[in-house]
Amino acid sequence: MEALDLLDRSLAAGVSLRPRAGPTTLARALHALVRSRSLYPLLGEVASDERMLRVIAERSYAHPNGFLKIVLLSRCAYQLRLHLWPGAAEGADEGRPVAAGNVHNHRWDFAATVLRGGYRHQEFVVAPDGEPHRSYAYEAQRGAGAYSLTYRGDVGLRCVFDAFLPAGSSYWLASDVVHRVSAAAAGPTASLILQGAYQRCGVDVFSLSPIATGDAMPLAPLPVARLRQNLRGFLSATRCAPSALDGWRTGMSLT
Repeated sequence: MEALDLLDRSLAAGVSLRPRAGPTTLARALHALVRSRSLYPLLGEVASDERMLRVIAERSYAHPNGFLKIVLLSRCAYQLRLHLWPGAAEGADEGRPVAAGNVHNHRWDFAATVLRGGYRHQEFVVAPDGEPHRSYAYEAQRGAGAYSLTYRGDVGLRCVFDAFLPAGSSYWLASDVVHRVSAAAAGPTASLILQGAYQRCGVDVFSLSPIATGDAMPLAPLPVARLRQNLRGFLSATRCAPSALDGWRTGMSLT
């Protein structure tokens, strides 16, 4: 049985049999996958199999927020993804952001585990007295090679959670939580994401500066060679699986 089928079977009991799995169910399933220690050997098989690489590359792409979105599995009930950020500039201090994405929410609940490196995780709420941001409406159909982005005016956002999450950190977020991730480490950063079923087509995106808009913004599939290089590089840099995780932080925790 090939590596992708084994990954699928390992998640089936926890997610696939629950078409509307909530974020805590996703968290438990992802936690079990990471704790099983089978993830890295299976990813190694994927990185050495040209057919599997082609399948994954076709549904993966370089995300506008600065990371490679590698879709390992895509099912109606869930999607398993590996997010890879390039390494920080040489000499960067841990906790110093080097690639800040736009603030946004999602079309689905998800759980995440930081496998390598780390990033700054912030959560926001809309507030009249918050920092002014440009607001956009994002829409896309699942599996589409393009998305639309429409400017809607300005809105205030107030940060209600701000923390650096190193490798081994785990958390889950409900789809309506507005957040931002800023990769920060002296080397590559990677996280494993287990998202649930799609709940809507559109989400909110917020930016401090203008970003490109349009009705058909393209998302080009990731070239197989680039996928192979980055996946093998990640596996080579990761000598062992992360330590056992003690718990999950909810998306609405405040500091």
